[in-house]
Amino acid sequence: MICGREKIDLKSAMKKLKSKFKLEKLLLEGGGVLNGGMLQAGLVDEISQLIIPIVDGGGPTVIGFFDTPGKASKNAASGLKLISQKTLQGGTQWLRYEVKS
Repeated sequence: MICGREKIDLKSAMKKLKSKFKLEKLLLEGGGVLNGGMLQAGLVDEISQLIIPIVDGGGPTVIGFFDTPGKASKNAASGLKLISQKTLQGGTQWLRYEVKS
């Protein structure tokens, strides 16, 4: 197996991508499960979030930015430090956070 036999070893996958393609930064645009897995593995160093001034009342379920599979561990929550805040056109807020280890 390339990055794990039973499940994907995200740290191993990132090391291989860095080695093979010389990647220094990776933009993560996954869903909550991928984002949560990367966060849980300690592979997220910054979060860039846009808050758009609209309300969407559709759907009975709320999908999180970071969903970690299985039972929540003591490492499920990560502290954030605000790096910057900018108001964009139309009142959209752009927030950038550093993930505290």
